[in-house]
Amino acid sequence: MAQKYSRRSPSRSSQKGNNASGSTLQTFLFGVLVGALATYFLPILLQNNNATTELPTKKEAQTTEPVFQFPDILSGSQIPVAQSKPEPAADDDVTYLLQVGSFINPKDADGLRAFLVLENFTAFIQPFETETGSSMHRVIVGPFDTEKEMISARIKLRENDLDPLLLRKKD
Repeated sequence: MAQKYSRRSPSRSSQKGNNASGSTLQTFLFGVLVGALATYFLPILLQNNNATTELPTKKEAQTTEPVFQFPDILSGSQIPVAQSKPEPAADDDVTYLLQVGSFINPKDADGLRAFLVLENFTAFIQPFETETGSSMHRVIVGPFDTEKEMISARIKLRENDLDPLLLRKKD
């Protein structure tokens, strides 16, 4: 059934407000008082508990020195290390390529290539056939003559949320 809420008694609503605000104020003041007392007396109680433990005398502290055995344990097991670093083999006949994507649809491959060209990369599309006979289109960035150039291009591609695959091609 529908009820009429417009006919509330005014005395009922005024009684709720007075009791609630007085009760809330008393609770707040009680909490502040308990917190202040705990803040004042808690450190004093903790200091008294710590004072009961005995501290070692100066003679006891001086007589017990730690003995370190670590250097003695490893003295007989030294491994000779070569002082010169081996130089990496020069790959003068290697060209580096980065495959950025592989698509079935040539329009998707061309869209990625256009994006890469706008980002100042040298990009091209390489069509190929899979083992099942379907045709795919690789989007490749490069070629790079040095590994340093390839690494800087790879970092820039990752900044554009692309994860390239490294391809090495021997000349």
